[in-house]
Amino acid sequence: QRYGEMKGFVLFLFPRCVFGFFLGAAMGTVVGPAKTAPAVSISPIGTALQAATIVVAVSALTLVGYSALEVFLPILFAAVIATFVIWPRTWLTQYLVSPPLLWLGKLSYSIYMVHWFVLMLVSAVLRIVFHVPIVDGHLMLAPAAGLAITILSIATILIAASQTYRFIEEPGRRFGRRYLKGNRDTLMLVSTAPSPGSTT
Repeated sequence: QRYGEMKGFVLFLFPRCVFGFFLGAAMGTVVGPAKTAPAVSISPIGTALQAATIVVAVSALTLVGYSALEVFLPILFAAVIATFVIWPRTWLTQYLVSPPLLWLGKLSYSIYMVHWFVLMLVSAVLRIVFHVPIVDGHLMLAPAAGLAITILSIATILIAASQTYRFIEEPGRRFGRRYLKGNRDTLMLVSTAPSPGSTT
């Protein structure tokens, strides 16, 4: 049964990614920060809607599991993001701009890129070195050991992500900006250059 669930998950993984990407791009065009009026006070309605969409999205993510219905999850994720864009000042957003969460947000892409490798490494070490048995795809650990491994895994992911952000993601972003700027300057020079036979 679990194999069938995983097979369905892998089958619909790429369509969900494509759908989520274009939905995010469309939402950024339609409901961007520049298109919303700046909030002057905390909005109770915005707070309630943000909390409601988060609860619905997390509940759906938990209930759907590995199935074809995951294709539609980006709609809920987009709804969550939209509530934070439309209502930028709520009790939730006041909490979310705290320095630790801003730091996690800065590292979010690097965390996304490295977490799977770290978890696979931890799993391999537990299985091969410590001979931890697996039942139904789950490592059989005592609760205390499981909690310790979880904390260690999260710490390792954050350390690895901070380094990939510093040495890979941020340098790559700077390179991309320089490359795009160079191409833009070149196009501007070409477009403003006089054509052959023209008089100045």
